[in-house]
Amino acid sequence: AAAPGAAPSAAPRVRRRSKDRTISNAITINLKHSKNAAEIVRSVAGAFGWRETVSLAEDCNANVFWYERAITVGEVRHLNEHQRVNMIPGMHEMARKASLARALNRLRTLYPDEFAFYPRTWTLPAQLGEFRQHCVDRAAAGATDDVYIAKPSGGCQGAGIYLLRGAHELKAHERLLQHDGGGQGLVVQQYVQEPLLLEDDCKFDMRLYVLVVSLSPLCAYLYRDGLARFATAKYAAPDESNLHNQFMHLTNYSLNKHNTDASSTAASLTASR
Repeated sequence: AAAPGAAPSAAPRVRRRSKDRTISNAITINLKHSKNAAEIVRSVAGAFGWRETVSLAEDCNANVFWYERAITVGEVRHLNEHQRVNMIPGMHEMARKASLARALNRLRTLYPDEFAFYPRTWTLPAQLGEFRQHCVDRAAAGATDDVYIAKPSGGCQGAGIYLLRGAHELKAHERLLQHDGGGQGLVVQQYVQEPLLLEDDCKFDMRLYVLVVSLSPLCAYLYRDGLARFATAKYAAPDESNLHNQFMHLTNYSLNKHNTDASSTAASLTASR
């Protein structure tokens, strides 16, 4: 206790004000709309000294909102100057295969030379007639080795992907081609039959991650790390004997980790990164 007449120590009050000031000035992040990514985002935010919101008032006034769904232009317009969101309106158009394919096809029409880097692509059911006519024309021209790859527009982890010889083999997948909303649609592409291979003759793919912080002016940052995925069966040009061998033609880790073939590379495949 302080002696009578002595000035009380200010140290406790200084520490308290400093602590309060640190808390009030910390960047706050709202993770209420985040599920799958919440754990890692929470960990990274904490490492930066950010604080997760804990009340309704803080939820509304957070500095950062982290979503795992598409956001609208209207939602962005309601943000204040001190608030940021992890999504750009319309980004979901790039996240689904069909809408991305439509955008690329439109750009290829406008800039054919600049957008010749990807295989010919059709979105079904909208371009089902065009794809069928293409197959008819190719058959009339004597082509016998054409192969295509079909991917559900909203699929992931390799689910529903398959190789086919032509439009006639789509009949077993009519559920995906419905116009009534019961199906999610397909993206069909010319299959690249001479891909780059690893030294063990297996297919692979690489992903680079880019953070887009502004569209106008365009500003993006390339992350220094990436991700690679590997097939676990040696590649051979598709024919009737291997057309449905997912371990050969697809690189999805979620599929290849189940390859039990002793001669495959799956035994040493412990991760896709």
